[in-house]
Amino acid sequence: MIRLRYLLIILILPFSLIMTGQNLSQAKKYFQAGNYQKALPLFRESLKSSPKRADLNQWVGICLWETGKHKEALPHLELAAKSLAPSNAYLASYYYRSMDYRRASDYWDSYESLRDDDEEIDERPGEVKKAMDMLGNVERIAIIDSLVVDKADFFKHYRLSPEAGSISGTEILPYAKPQVSTSVFMPESKERMLWAQPDSTGRLCITESYKLVTGKWDNYSVVSPEQLNDGGDVNFPFLMADGTTLYYACRGANSIGGYDIFMSRRDGTTGEYLAPQNIGFPYNSPYDDYLLAIDEMTGVGWWATDRLQIPGKVVIYIFVPNSVRRNCDADSEDVYSLAAVKSIKDTWEADTDYSAYRERINAITYEDDTEENEFVFHVRNGLTYTRFDDFRSAEARGLMEKHVKVASFIDDICSQLADLRRSYRTASKATKQQYAGKIETLERSILKNEDELRGIARAIRAAELSQIKGEERDD
Repeated sequence: MIRLRYLLIILILPFSLIMTGQNLSQAKKYFQAGNYQKALPLFRESLKSSPKRADLNQWVGICLWETGKHKEALPHLELAAKSLAPSNAYLASYYYRSMDYRRASDYWDSYESLRDDDEEIDERPGEVKKAMDMLGNVERIAIIDSLVVDKADFFKHYRLSPEAGSISGTEILPYAKPQVSTSVFMPESKERMLWAQPDSTGRLCITESYKLVTGKWDNYSVVSPEQLNDGGDVNFPFLMADGTTLYYACRGANSIGGYDIFMSRRDGTTGEYLAPQNIGFPYNSPYDDYLLAIDEMTGVGWWATDRLQIPGKVVIYIFVPNSVRRNCDADSEDVYSLAAVKSIKDTWEADTDYSAYRERINAITYEDDTEENEFVFHVRNGLTYTRFDDFRSAEARGLMEKHVKVASFIDDICSQLADLRRSYRTASKATKQQYAGKIETLERSILKNEDELRGIARAIRAAELSQIKGEERDD
């Protein structure tokens, strides 16, 4: 009886080895074809007979990872990572998404040391390598507070002084509302708007419009898409008070996650924006980071992120921006925690009181500006009229009525001209000649009426300032 049992074992063992070999061969075929769901049980069956085998653990780990079972994949990948490069790449990706940048960096270093020199870098971890390189660009800032709010209208929680501008929803746009989540920025003058709008391909682009002298808004235009978009969507613009420095969110080739915050400056000569820069850690993360705004009056900055938040929520960080960027030492012990904002208190300077910043924010007040302006006319420095009743001089008031009519006429011509130019670009050669004549006529008309408008404006100022000086003498 005992002999028979041993005989059966001897007979079964070769058969078992044959089946394991067949399973492994089929599993590899499924794996190469990207069918990880079918490959997984076959690799697991082979793993039973060799539980410490590195390649089998790597195959099982990758199959689990690619089918969404990331945590279940970890022990298999960790066992294989001691000798196999790809497992280290997956582990670097896992800890990067967990914002454990120290471990992500360690695994990425192991990946690169184990990888063959002629082997291409594994693209599956996505932005991990870019993020690891960016650990040398972690800005040291003091984060004085944070708020967890609903993502849908998070920007309503930013408290900016009027001098820094305002951030609103798309309900204020005088155009068809874009069916996307975006915010509208207006500087203190309220004569310019910036927001995100889909182009003809559906890609989000920064869009701007200017207010005309009549108070109407001009046709909007896309802002430097070749420079700013970086091959992806851009959104949530904020323009500094200098009118040149633009912060915005971009989901492009140089992002390390979803949306990253970028900065660009406008060329005063060409009007185009210069090559943008990813502003790095701690502002950016493997998640969506957006709408960085800096209020120079309060000395406070704001940015929002959905890093490690439940769906539908974002955290807003309130921080003290540096006048000159101060990066952390890349070899310092706290660089990883500061990059990930592990603790707000860890960002504070010793013996520094930040209460004054909070007091400035709380002291911000807003005027009720719901009444629509009839026009915007600068009489002199510090004196701007927005309604006919503002004028003290009857002569100036009458001239202003003429000014508004001429300005409205110019606006109409500008709209016609914009339509003609669009038609000209797609017209046939024969039709282009007709459009060219009409365009030239409208351009001459605009120049003539703008000269008249400037003359009326000078007359308005002369009449109104004469009236003001007369009243001041009488007093």
